Amino acid sequence: MGVGTANPPGSQPVYAMQVEKYSNLPAPDSVQAWEEVWVEQNEGVNPFGLYICVLTNPQGNRAWAFVGGGGGSSSPLPTVRFVVGKAALNLIDPGMGTYLTIASALAAVAAYQAANPGAPATIELHADRYVENVSLPPGVSMMGLSGTAETVWVDGIITITGGGVAAQNGLATLQFNELVIHYTSNGQRCDLDRVEALGPVTIDQLANGTFGVYASFDANLSLGLSISVPGFLVCSTLSGRINLLNVSVAPGGTCLFRAYSAIMSADAGPALSAALSGPVFGEFVGCSWYNNAGATLPIISLAVGAQAKITGGQRSNVSLPYIATSLDGTGSLWMQDVAGSTDPTDIDAGVDPALTSKAALPTANGQAFSTDSFNVDGLGPVLILAKRAVDTLELTGTQSVPVDPIRANNAFALCQLPLSTELVSRKRVKILNTANASDPTAASVAIIPTPGELINSILSGTAANITSVDYLILAPGSSVELSAITAGWQIAS
Repeated sequence: MGVGTANPPGSQPVYAMQVEKYSNLPAPDSVQAWEEVWVEQNEGVNPFGLYICVLTNPQGNRAWAFVGGGGGSSSPLPTVRFVVGKAALNLIDPGMGTYLTIASALAAVAAYQAANPGAPATIELHADRYVENVSLPPGVSMMGLSGTAETVWVDGIITITGGGVAAQNGLATLQFNELVIHYTSNGQRCDLDRVEALGPVTIDQLANGTFGVYASFDANLSLGLSISVPGFLVCSTLSGRINLLNVSVAPGGTCLFRAYSAIMSADAGPALSAALSGPVFGEFVGCSWYNNAGATLPIISLAVGAQAKITGGQRSNVSLPYIATSLDGTGSLWMQDVAGSTDPTDIDAGVDPALTSKAALPTANGQAFSTDSFNVDGLGPVLILAKRAVDTLELTGTQSVPVDPIRANNAFALCQLPLSTELVSRKRVKILNTANASDPTAASVAIIPTPGELINSILSGTAANITSVDYLILAPGSSVELSAITAGWQIAS
């Protein structure tokens, strides 16, 4: 036994500890009554297992002796430490849980998962620049060992490919040049936490179907997020920034995209902050919408039946022309409590007068802006049709002939309201005559209802003479807000 006769048990403490490898064993201690150590890993010819300190001669010399529990011929427990760092860090035994490249760590992960099918794994990166393209298999995540994403840079393309319900991946506290996420089966999930994208992020589905997948972002995606979906995808961002969001859903597919407290932006050129196309529903809660100072496009473009709902948040600069458009006339927009760029309640601010046409949305539940310009030449009334989805209509008109009492009817432009019965109850529209009141060539606008309806239950807009007796006259520089009622329109303000 490893007990010295000079120090029987009870006369001194029993000494026990655990170390990683045989070379970590302390020098034998002649003071302790009993010494034992558990060694975690094989090292050369020294197996892992239980070691005790034994006497080697009558003079009291001691040495470590292997008792059992491991065995050189037994397979050690697999390491689940996959730590990557440069050689200058002098990591202990590269290749034994620590690696010099992401590729070598991935090779170790592959061996580990081959022996442990379905087991998740995480590759941890010390602060450095890793010039590698990385392909993360199902269930493998990667994170930076740093307080900020900027100090851990994967200088290459990261590709995440799913496979099976266990295919859950994540990236955390690092930056990368480009990210491609392929969804291939039901139950996949990918999370991005405190990451910086130096290039584009692309999400696609390589297989059509009704399966659901999930993506969650807390990230700075500065060069765009593109989502292409033939099946079903739920995508959510809890915070961070998304520059140039592009979601395209094929017929038969569905995408639900949610953004909470995110910055939706378009930094360069006359670009859209977001473009949604196909059966996609975008929900934006408490987001800040920002375009560059020269933006001449709306915030969101909706096409092929795309829908968007904006709740709360703010438009952050005055150059944003308006909220959304649907050039093919199939998009829908809902908006509630969105602050404008100059006033907490001003959702009409910042309309770009350089735009001559702003297509409206065919929905009765939104805020869509439109402008129209006209010239009164005295030959006859000019007719302008207010689109049924318009919430704010800006009209700018001039008259090229002096107002002549004999031809007074021809000195007006007529703006016909949409049929109120086609709209939801209490639908409101604001019409502004933006012509300069001090300009002698500025033209007035006569607001008329659709034939068969009335304004304020009195004005029909059908009298031979265009006067305030039967018409709602909007002089240059003035505005009016109307609410749809059962039999026409009511002046609200």
